[in-house]
Amino acid sequence: MVAAALLVGLGAPGAASAAAGDKSFVEDGWNLRECGISPGECGVYGYTVGDQWDETWCWRDGGGIRWFKVTSWINANGTEKWKKGWISAGAVTRQATVPWCSNWDL
Repeated sequence: MVAAALLVGLGAPGAASAAAGDKSFVEDGWNLRECGISPGECGVYGYTVGDQWDETWCWRDGGGIRWFKVTSWINANGTEKWKKGWISAGAVTRQATVPWCSNWDL
């Protein structure tokens, strides 16, 4: 009876799920952009500094490229800071499973 009572509180573990904000590995020296429609259509905030694990919010395809919205440590005109923007999937060598982005908003 005691064993059965203890087992009642032990449900099966839930399925693992990824969410916006999980970490992806981003390589050094890639441009962080305002949007990802195509490389020539969006301004560049700066470039990533050092290989790093960045919060990854979602993904979207544009201009024949897959883009991830990340919060990354960047160098912007000599000033280093955290910034949210879009980075090419080519820079994200270990990609978190995150949801699709419904728009280009940051």
